[in-house]
Amino acid sequence: GGVSMADEKITGAVETIEAEAERVLDAARAKAREVLLQSRQEASQILSSKDDMGDIREECENIKQRARAEAERRAREYNEEASRIRADATARIEGIVKEIASIVVGEKA
Repeated sequence: GGVSMADEKITGAVETIEAEAERVLDAARAKAREVLLQSRQEASQILSSKDDMGDIREECENIKQRARAEAERRAREYNEEASRIRADATARIEGIVKEIASIVVGEKA
């Protein structure tokens, strides 16, 4: 009896971890798309509102730099979030392993 319940617990924990990781990745992808879309919109607004090509080029560079900086900042945030999730998952797995060990030891006693 006890071991199959333990197996279910491990499977459940792994599924939770996978779902959480997937959620973080989805959020990161959505944010990246949002940032790109925003910079494209800004770029086209500038292109339609300015006559001087030099200004336009300069402004486009500024937008690209801002977008790049923002993307890097977000990437760092998501990495930190992913690390937190990993640490949390590791702690949870350790807890589950201890539980399983006590179940197994309990059955043998």
